[in-house]
Amino acid sequence: KDGAAIAGATGSSLTVTGAGPSDDGGYSVTIANSLGSTTSAKAMVTVNAAATAPMFTLMPRDNVATAGGAVIFTAAAAGVPAPNLQWLKDGVPLDGATGPTLILNDLPVTASGLYAVVATNPSGTATSAAAMLDVRTVNTPPVFSVEPSSLVAAGGSTVVLRALATGIPAPSYQWQHDGANIPGATSPALLLSNARAADAGTYAVVATNSSGAVTGSLASLGVISPSVPARLANLSILTPLAAGETLTSGTVLGGPGTRGSGSILARAGGPSLATFGLGNVLADPAITLLGGTSGAAVAANDDWGGTSILASAFARTGAFSFTSANSKDAALLLTELPGGSYTIQVKGNDGGAGNVIAELYDAVPTGSLQAATPRLANVSVLKQIGPADTLTAGFVISGTTARTVLLRAIGPGLAVFGVLETLPDPRLTLFSSAGKIGENDNWGGDPLLTEACKAVGAFALPNPQSNDAMLLTTLPPGSYSVAVSGNAGGAVLVEIYEVP
Repeated sequence: KDGAAIAGATGSSLTVTGAGPSDDGGYSVTIANSLGSTTSAKAMVTVNAAATAPMFTLMPRDNVATAGGAVIFTAAAAGVPAPNLQWLKDGVPLDGATGPTLILNDLPVTASGLYAVVATNPSGTATSAAAMLDVRTVNTPPVFSVEPSSLVAAGGSTVVLRALATGIPAPSYQWQHDGANIPGATSPALLLSNARAADAGTYAVVATNSSGAVTGSLASLGVISPSVPARLANLSILTPLAAGETLTSGTVLGGPGTRGSGSILARAGGPSLATFGLGNVLADPAITLLGGTSGAAVAANDDWGGTSILASAFARTGAFSFTSANSKDAALLLTELPGGSYTIQVKGNDGGAGNVIAELYDAVPTGSLQAATPRLANVSVLKQIGPADTLTAGFVISGTTARTVLLRAIGPGLAVFGVLETLPDPRLTLFSSAGKIGENDNWGGDPLLTEACKAVGAFALPNPQSNDAMLLTTLPPGSYSVAVSGNAGGAVLVEIYEVP
């Protein structure tokens, strides 16, 4: 061993029992007879310690970092042979992160997550405890992005005042009425049920976080008793239709305290859209009105024919004029229509494709309106949209007072009705002529929204964590639009309900 004779080792083989590190070295053998001797080449022997599975001797630790900064995670693992390392973020391997130290520079907020390291050798695998990385931006005081608007509401109606403030950390809210805090009013939305004269006055909301507090603009609320309640006056959807596709919208003609019959105007404009510079229009739209639970056809129209009755209804409801009496646009005017549920279907008469505007109007003459006159208690549209598409539904609130509405964009919630390929994550944005005034991505099981759904008779969503979107808000008379989009395509139901 290493050139020194081993006592007694004179056989043709050498056995070393209980080998240990001291037995490391170069071994050779010399053979001899009467004519001479010769020595073999050396055989190098290395005695390893017993093989062991990886075991962590140092775990990564939680870190809080500032966006744009850096962070270092360190871990150590023992084992025989020495283990290989692989770092993970949220369970996903990080490319090239195979050393005992993980350095992350120029941190974005999205770097927040759980970091762990996996140690592997032939005897096994071990995973460290996960360390949380919280990447924060610099704390900022609250800033309002949405502030409550001044309103005039009908006595006994529901009023919702909304505000939204951003800041880091996320701010808390406190609503005030005439300068005094309202107990328990600590949400972005303030709900006033059964509005009374005592609710009139000024409202403000204070947003507070660790960096400061800010008070939003004052909003006044008046409470009156109008002779006719504010109402949804129309719904319009401008959208492309594929060949053979049918656009389906619906309404409930009625509302609390109503009785008797109402009047609606339904239109499908295709060729006349060209006057607005819109190309690829649906050349010959057809419209059908279905009623009741049976879904039987109540009326249908292919070409509107330029009748004076329809032209007068267009002017009375504020609908744009069709280009000519001979245009291929379609329209229906139904007077003395009993209260109930109705469906409107629009499609190309020849199975054609193109852009079409589907419109539904409350056609009761203003002078004939009474509190008990049935109105459009809700309006809706069901449409398949593509991954890059946005479905926009316009609506008008008419009257002298504000109207509280519940807006819904239902995708995953349609699965219970057997609708396939629903829009997986609809996002709802509300616009007025002044710009964006509200939005929602996931409704989150909000109890306020759950109660509103019950109040208007909307079907319930069994999963409070579904990705469906909802918004409850009170709007003064005017024109509004709801835009619905998603990261993937699918069927979506857009609904607008009046809230009592």
